[in-house]
Amino acid sequence: MFDLTERKPTIFCAVFFTLFMLITWPAYAEKNIIHVGADPWCPYNCSPDEQHKGLMIDVASEALALSDFTLKYKIINWARAKRMVSLGELDGIVGMARAPTSEPYYLFPNTALGQSQICFYRIADSQWQYQSIESMASQRLGWINDYRFSNDDLDQWVIQNKQTDRIVNVAGVDVYPRLFKLLQVKRITTFAEDKNVIAFELKKVKLEHEIEMAGCLDSIDEVHLAFSLKAKDNKIWAKALDKGVEQLRQNGRLASILGYYGLTLESWVK
Repeated sequence: MFDLTERKPTIFCAVFFTLFMLITWPAYAEKNIIHVGADPWCPYNCSPDEQHKGLMIDVASEALALSDFTLKYKIINWARAKRMVSLGELDGIVGMARAPTSEPYYLFPNTALGQSQICFYRIADSQWQYQSIESMASQRLGWINDYRFSNDDLDQWVIQNKQTDRIVNVAGVDVYPRLFKLLQVKRITTFAEDKNVIAFELKKVKLEHEIEMAGCLDSIDEVHLAFSLKAKDNKIWAKALDKGVEQLRQNGRLASILGYYGLTLESWVK
């Protein structure tokens, strides 16, 4: 006969361990999840339902996974994402430029995940060209709600004019088709956005020959996955991201991720 008496301590320990894991695992798993969001800004951050979610999301996800963190990314309009991060309802925001106007409100890792240059766009039969803020004198700008620019003059121009018909405000998560349509029907004469994003969006809807670039700002901004100041583990996440990106660089995986988006280590962040 098989005697269970000598196995009771072992069985008890196994049962206790199982119960302990069932109780504590959800809390542990949730602790290791980092919730981030932003409006669509492809190729930097694209659809969360696709295999390739955008170069910033793909790099950050793999970098953080090396420290056992899971990045959960969802689409949220920009103004709401900023508000949620400031309140601590969202752990981080994707595509935030590191600048004197943003640094007081977010914790930035040392490592940028992309770089952005803002350019102006016009309908193809227009002759207008952006050269300085003075060249905005005759323009009606399509402006994405709560966007800021690294150019102080342009930021101030928007602030001074956004309650007038010189600014047409668009909001939500489908802003680019609406900006294109506003240009086509002449409700606006220009809008400003990252040149890689607009190149991607114009190609997607086959409008590359109808809408064209009309000059760019001089500055090129580093863009980050920035963390909420309300998140108690924000410094841990930032350190894990910096460390993880360097590991991906060393093992060759970073070059592979960037290659999908037509970038190299040299052209990614200069």
